[in-house]
Amino acid sequence: MKKLKIMMTGLFISMFFIGFNPRISQAADMNFSVHANLPENQQDKQVTYFDLLMKPEQKQTITITVKNSANKEETLLATVNNAQTNQNGVIDYTQHAKKKDPSLKIGIEDIVKNNKQEIHLAPNEQKEVAFQLDMPVKPIKGTILGGIHLAKKEQKQEQKNNNVMIKNQYSYVIGLMVREKTTNVAPRLQLRSVQPELMNYRQVVTAHLQNDQPTILRNLKVKATITKAGEKKSYKTAERSEMNMAPNSSFRFPIPLEETIKPGKYTLHLKAEAEQGKYTWTFSKKFTIKDKKVNQLNKEAIHEEKESFPVWGYLLIGFSLFLLIVIIYLVYRLKKKQHS
Repeated sequence: MKKLKIMMTGLFISMFFIGFNPRISQAADMNFSVHANLPENQQDKQVTYFDLLMKPEQKQTITITVKNSANKEETLLATVNNAQTNQNGVIDYTQHAKKKDPSLKIGIEDIVKNNKQEIHLAPNEQKEVAFQLDMPVKPIKGTILGGIHLAKKEQKQEQKNNNVMIKNQYSYVIGLMVREKTTNVAPRLQLRSVQPELMNYRQVVTAHLQNDQPTILRNLKVKATITKAGEKKSYKTAERSEMNMAPNSSFRFPIPLEETIKPGKYTLHLKAEAEQGKYTWTFSKKFTIKDKKVNQLNKEAIHEEKESFPVWGYLLIGFSLFLLIVIIYLVYRLKKKQHS
């Protein structure tokens, strides 16, 4: 009976590890804090980001206060980034765009002259960091939106986990919004293109949506349907709501495909609305998927049913099955002895 208990314990331990996929977990070791010092031309004084009303050719210095709460020196990187819209329909201030949206003539990166700074902080030191804003000569229309992104220098953790690189970075962002007038500009949604591609190694059809006006497009709701040429029946559908788009930005709205995409002619039907139906748009666009593109995507895509299971998983399953067989055999022998 004692041997049986030991074997049972081993089985349960093995089964626990089969269901456990290790991940490196790290608490957000910020050790620094940031806040905006709001100036007199701040429009909304109840918020913690910059909301500035300025004039053509105006020059202004704004500051943020950074405090190091650690007992060691810290070096921070402060970068000013244009606001973008990510694939989830969320306004993102953390990344520097390699290429600006064609509709964005002047971004926050153009207005802030010292838009990249390295900040050195002694242990427990508090420091003011200044940014110089230079407004263009010509009047601007609408809103220029961006953010001041602060992170520890070289604070990156990389781990190769199942062939996927994981990077952790903890940071602060302070929004920076600049206007010359308080009058609202109406948003305008455009459908730029439709194409198949990979998104997170999965096959999708993306609708390239653009807000080409200098205003935030709020509470966007999109429903997209794909039909095959000559058919009215829906082939694929995707719907999402409560999205937002940065001024003069675009993103690729994904329509997931459960199976491998097939070459042929298709039509995308897309309906969108913003601000609880105040603004509505309807699009219909034909597109063709060619054999060459399908073959390319099939080679690159990772299909869920073909994802590699770790070798240690197979070993543990085999070991657990072996233990199970041994336990069944021992139980059988024990019961046989008790009856004899």
